[in-house]
Amino acid sequence: MPYYVIDLEKNNDGYNVVHSTKCNSRIKATQTKSLDWFPDGTSAINFAKNQGYNAVGCECCHRKNDI
Repeated sequence: MPYYVIDLEKNNDGYNVVHSTKCNSRIKATQTKSLDWFPDGTSAINFAKNQGYNAVGCECCHRKNDI
């Protein structure tokens, strides 16, 4: 089960991006918050949304149908 983090800085579209910790794009994110272990990206994104973030999945580490 992957561990997920969320970028605290919003992207140009106004979203906080959710990454798995193995994602290469995550390295560019300077301010992240740990979310937890989740079975998939959708679960991590939904958790982040329930925490009040305008969350979306990273295009690099989430499958298209998982965002």
